[in-house]
Amino acid sequence: MVAADMHNLTDIADEIDTLLAPFGARKLSTVEMNSHRGNFSGWEIELEIIHDNEPVIIDLVLPNSFPAVLPDIFLKRPKLMELSFPHLESNGKLCIWDNMTCVNPKDPSFIVELLEDTALLIKDGLNGALDQDFHNEFTSYWNYHNKTGNFKRSICDLQCKRTRRIFVNYSKGQHTFGDNENILISFLNNISSNNIDFTGYTLEKSLLICLNDTWLPSQFPNTIQELLQLVKADSSNQKMSYIERELLNTINVNQAYPSLLVSFNTPNNTCVISIEFESSINKRKSQYHKVTAKHGFNQTMPVEAFLARVSNFKIFGRNVTRHDQSWIMGRDHNTEAMWLSDEVITIIGCGSVGAATARLLLQSGVMNLNLFDGELLGTENPSRHLLGCSSAGLSKTEELAKRLRADFPLSKINAYKAWTAYDEQGVSFTALENSEIIVSCTADWLTDQALIDMQTQHNFGPIVFSFVEPHAMAGHVIVNPEGSNAFNSLHIVDTNRVGQLIVPATQWQESTIRKVPACAGSFQPYGVVSLIHTQSMLVETILEHLNSKELLPPTHSVWFESTEKLNLLNGEWSDSWINEYGSPGDGKCQKRFAYDGTHWIKQ
Repeated sequence: MVAADMHNLTDIADEIDTLLAPFGARKLSTVEMNSHRGNFSGWEIELEIIHDNEPVIIDLVLPNSFPAVLPDIFLKRPKLMELSFPHLESNGKLCIWDNMTCVNPKDPSFIVELLEDTALLIKDGLNGALDQDFHNEFTSYWNYHNKTGNFKRSICDLQCKRTRRIFVNYSKGQHTFGDNENILISFLNNISSNNIDFTGYTLEKSLLICLNDTWLPSQFPNTIQELLQLVKADSSNQKMSYIERELLNTINVNQAYPSLLVSFNTPNNTCVISIEFESSINKRKSQYHKVTAKHGFNQTMPVEAFLARVSNFKIFGRNVTRHDQSWIMGRDHNTEAMWLSDEVITIIGCGSVGAATARLLLQSGVMNLNLFDGELLGTENPSRHLLGCSSAGLSKTEELAKRLRADFPLSKINAYKAWTAYDEQGVSFTALENSEIIVSCTADWLTDQALIDMQTQHNFGPIVFSFVEPHAMAGHVIVNPEGSNAFNSLHIVDTNRVGQLIVPATQWQESTIRKVPACAGSFQPYGVVSLIHTQSMLVETILEHLNSKELLPPTHSVWFESTEKLNLLNGEWSDSWINEYGSPGDGKCQKRFAYDGTHWIKQ
């Protein structure tokens, strides 16, 4: 097997050697390849470009995993440092094509085009024609100014382009910035999976400077004075007196390396970086400095004195990981998600449908959830539930909220172990009253009827009901606006069959309920894959209502699983459904109906 692999690599190298021969390429020796570890073959190529009276020479090398990855190209001569021109990385490596480039791996002739693009990039880069790329891809080049692994993260709203005071939590090796203290504390609690509301974090004042223009590498500041000069020269016309005063507040802390944030409007996106100071004005910069910059001032320090003493303070560039909602929900390009951030959704029943719905809503941009479920998670639940066995024996809602808060730390999730009907003084009533939409995933007739009663009595928003038929072969989502009677019109509301669908989608040769060795123990068997379409259909329905400027009419959406799978389980599409609405055919389809107050009309 090894010999065969080596033979293939040899064939590849020979084929490319022939391909590169017209370019005067010289194959690199074994000794020369030692400087290109992880590559099995390479060539030196002299380009038709002269720089400082000498020809430009590159190395083209093939990684061991070629052709699954593109060849690497290095600028061999002239020897230039990174940041000399855009797309020149450390060790002379050139970034020619982006990671979205596709080539035919079975036809290496694409290497000729790669060489042509390499020559063009080097020529334009040496002539300064690519300098705009320093602005377009600012953060890539800022990385070279970042000389530490200190972790900084921001939850500040960067869509707000106003320079302002912010707050920061200086934890060991990790600084977190936020627009205000409450949001910052909530984020820190959520991301640490803290089930209690801890408020004992030490928060300090900091500063977010919003600029219009990114900096060229030659401008990257190294001192406070250089930073302030760049800010003053920016086209955003900053109020320097305010910035200088807030800069004093930022450095007037008992932290070794205080920091602030700077955001830019790059042509491609908003980006944010951090500036870290070599010292606060309350600490000596080193053992050789016997006094601090604040020496002689007990409390208030005039801004003029502050600037005179710190102008030559060293500053260091640091990277920032964005955790703000606009970035998490679509890298600043998902405006729909931002519209949803203020909406409140209450989910009653956090089982296999409700739990997945909660997560999908958060992933869609909804940030405020009320979760109700009085059950504990059993070891039999994880096969079709969002939670796993590590949560077995614990409250579904509390464990679900804990998981979701950690994954979406800007969210506001209230978890309740039980839901109480009709109690106008309880948390259940308050949650329903403040909700844009109420979602019932209990498939419990008494709970659903209580919800409808409360909706009628108190003019609550629409209730969206969701449930599945046996084996999850059909899934239902019913939108019930206040006073519509949509949900009950689809169900039998009296006789001994109360709560059953008048027209079910499926019918079965035998009972689908399975018993367990426990008093009144029974369940419906189905797996998680069969649920996915119903979960998606439910979330799609909720989002449609949230995004609508008008109250939508009552609707009934039905997902039909595969007819083949239904038949294998000894089921079939019901005669009553076929007579009323027609056959679903082979299944794997969704049907939707609208209610006119008397009839359900297929859309």
